[in-house]
Amino acid sequence: MTEKITKQRVKVLLTLLLIAGFFTSNAPAALASEGGGGTGYGAAPATAPASPDDSDCKDESASKKDANVAYKLYANLKTVPEPEKAFSTNVSASIRDPKAIPAASLKPRASTAPMTAGEKFGLFLSKSFRPPGPYVQSIASGMFNEALDNNVGKKDTAGDFFADSMTRAARSFGNRIANNFFEKFAYATILRQDPRYHRSNKKGAGAKIGYAISRVFITQGDRSGDQPNISYLAGGLTGAAVSNYWQREENRTVSKTFSRWGTHIAIGALSNILREFLGGQ
Repeated sequence: MTEKITKQRVKVLLTLLLIAGFFTSNAPAALASEGGGGTGYGAAPATAPASPDDSDCKDESASKKDANVAYKLYANLKTVPEPEKAFSTNVSASIRDPKAIPAASLKPRASTAPMTAGEKFGLFLSKSFRPPGPYVQSIASGMFNEALDNNVGKKDTAGDFFADSMTRAARSFGNRIANNFFEKFAYATILRQDPRYHRSNKKGAGAKIGYAISRVFITQGDRSGDQPNISYLAGGLTGAAVSNYWQREENRTVSKTFSRWGTHIAIGALSNILREFLGGQ
């Protein structure tokens, strides 16, 4: 194809694609639906109806005699205490009726337990390679950056545009892998910090957004409370430096390295905001 591509239209489409990429990578996993209520759980069997009166079939004198004998036998029996019930009425009712259990106890909660080194390595693999999030974001980032490239005298055909976009997407994918390795595994393991995002219980959009942005700079320690988020900040800077190996020569300067690091922090803050409102870690 030799037609020129209109970059203004591409920018709008790629902005929407980037937003879709954030949703695919940060949206929470669907929760399993809870079973319905009903009274079918351990319902007590209905009391058997009383047997019909068959006194008409017995002789009246025989009935009186049987009653006397039964009374004497009953009077001679020793009273046996009734055994204590293993479960209280309230607990039994809760078992039979799930609606009696508070709704909060039925909902699964995000894990806040400290992660092992193996779990942190698994998180790095998931965030870097588990489709579709990393691939959608890398392709969208490559196309977006190519659309912003306004080199003087450059005349791109559609084929050239997509070829250059995929080259940029490959670099973006490499950057993501390097950042995730140092942030979510290497530094998080050495410094014993939690690389996950933990949502707040704050009310109001402003409070939630403020908390989400703050978690770029503050994180939870494996053995204590909040700590400076060195694993994320240092990991992103290390990843930006490592990515110089596959960047174009003009992008290997110190200023370009810090520029990539700053962009990464801004994207991390946006990602936290999406997690705060949509869920996920």
